[in-house]
Amino acid sequence: ERNLDKLDESFYLFLESKIVNAKDAEEKDTLVLLKDAVTDMMQKMVAHAMKVGDVTREEVESAGLALGTFDDADMAVMSYDALIDKLRANTGDELSSAVEAQYDRMDMRFLERLNERMQSDAENKESLASLNSCIQETMSARIQKASATLQTVLKAGDPDAMKKEMMLLNAKGGLDESVILLLEANIDQARKAGAQPAVEVMTMLKDKAVEYKDASMPDEIRLIRKLLRTQDKDARRQMLTEAFKPREKYILPDGTESKQQVINGRRFVTALRDLIANFGNVDDKFLDRVNMIAEESESVASEIFGLNENRDVKKLQEDAV
Repeated sequence: ERNLDKLDESFYLFLESKIVNAKDAEEKDTLVLLKDAVTDMMQKMVAHAMKVGDVTREEVESAGLALGTFDDADMAVMSYDALIDKLRANTGDELSSAVEAQYDRMDMRFLERLNERMQSDAENKESLASLNSCIQETMSARIQKASATLQTVLKAGDPDAMKKEMMLLNAKGGLDESVILLLEANIDQARKAGAQPAVEVMTMLKDKAVEYKDASMPDEIRLIRKLLRTQDKDARRQMLTEAFKPREKYILPDGTESKQQVINGRRFVTALRDLIANFGNVDDKFLDRVNMIAEESESVASEIFGLNENRDVKKLQEDAV
């Protein structure tokens, strides 16, 4: 945002030239990430300018910019309806499998929208009711499974034995977000009851559960999860810098080359967009945090590749010639 006066057509042409001429694939992906982030930010600013009346839709469209015709509330309802219709098209075991696959997207507002549809959509009431029943059964099964998993861990013995049991459960696919949520609920109850030893044990188990889950995920998702949990802005910036900065390549013991960057820029921004698309209607605070991480990653990428406030874009263009 500090460089808005420089984000003109010449800047985009220059950035496009850098992308085309980049010899390293990972550097190219990171530059594409920067371009996409700048584009997203400009689109948000245009949308805000329309909302406060600084520009009209006609002026925006005459400038060649395309904007949607729905506000955030409309988009949330459309997102819920699309998911509901996708799920209710299944029956029997296929419906159960579909609900399991999309379970993390089903927040309280989704359930409220489903209930509204059940009351108003008489034509599809039966399939909507079947979907609702399947969701309730899935919730109950997950809670029971998470409770059984936690009991298995707690009965393992001392803290080291508990951590080992949790590691084995994760390797077998038995450690999911339901277990982490159940641990958080238990921590809250123990804290309210003043049971500090229980708080410490449950917190240790929750931290280990998160660590094991992170380790089994792709690099980009693991970084995003860590960024979402990190409150300190400087710490997040350091994590992004370490992930994006180019490194010298070297030959690994297996004969392959090391990665020039820890994180692939293209896959990182794709993962952020998937988070917004799949979970953006779940929690406004969550969406704000994802957008904040996107802006911070754009800023870090800008500095790494020499596109910061201390250098003029025209000077960069001259350097690239």
